[in-house]
Amino acid sequence: MATEARFNLAKEEWLAAAKRARTTKESVTKDYEEQKEAGFFSNETFDQWVSKNAPGFINAWMEFNTKAAQYQSAVMSYDKEKAENWQHEYSRQWTEKFYGPGEDKGSQYIIITPEE
Repeated sequence: MATEARFNLAKEEWLAAAKRARTTKESVTKDYEEQKEAGFFSNETFDQWVSKNAPGFINAWMEFNTKAAQYQSAVMSYDKEKAENWQHEYSRQWTEKFYGPGEDKGSQYIIITPEE
């Protein structure tokens, strides 16, 4: 069983990774929009563009996913009911963003933190 300290550390690391990924995503989204408006490309989606032009974001994205998995494992060991609620809320929010009308629609780069 995970200790409270391990749970809290995993949560802190996950939220910090989410913040870094969000900040980096905001920056590269701005770059993407500027380059698109300047006519450097026309038919490339953000997901296509970022995979070729934003390695820093890709690294932040991968760290976010790694920390999310570590947090999920820690919370599952610490409090199974909380873990199930977290997973349900995470899935709900992800589905809403992926299929909804916002900027994340259809993107694989959705950053969700139900705990915030």
